[in-house]
Amino acid sequence: MSAEPSAPPASAAPLPSEAGAAFAARAATVSTDVRAVATADVPALVIALLRDAGAHSVALESPVAAAFPTLGDTLRGVGLALVAADAPPAVLAEAAAGLSLAAFGIVETGSVAIASPALGDRLTGMLPTEHIVLLRASDLVADLDAAAARLRAWATGDPPRPYVSFITGPSRTADIERVLTIGVQGPCALHVVLVSDA
Repeated sequence: MSAEPSAPPASAAPLPSEAGAAFAARAATVSTDVRAVATADVPALVIALLRDAGAHSVALESPVAAAFPTLGDTLRGVGLALVAADAPPAVLAEAAAGLSLAAFGIVETGSVAIASPALGDRLTGMLPTEHIVLLRASDLVADLDAAAARLRAWATGDPPRPYVSFITGPSRTADIERVLTIGVQGPCALHVVLVSDA
């Protein structure tokens, strides 16, 4: 289990809206750490979260690299080893953290949706013990009905998006003697970086 994350950078943005504040409040009820920052401060916050977790390596989902093209070099520049999303699953599992880009977030449940069709991209959020998800504030939807509308559009689109995962908090199970255990079947910690659109 990781220690409590340090404070966000001094220039961290306030939660961008009532929807952002509601998302953060709901996510907190399922043990998700939500931090809001301006786009320019994403690298500093990601580095702080990785350092707080004691991570020396991070698996980087390809949509993150496309949306934040300088982030990989910035992470390498502070001594973090990057693991490509197309690495074999055993290599991805050895990464201390995974970094993903959310397709959208659901305010009602505090969930994020990951919608990459590539297996390696999906595994970056499933195999490492820490998962950091970048979520643009403009990609928040109010509820599951709004999420379903997006899913319908994706399923019937050209090309269709066949893979979507909803993530609500860190991995948890109570299969064994009904004792809640965190991180047995996935990440022990989930951090959502809510990126303001300003």
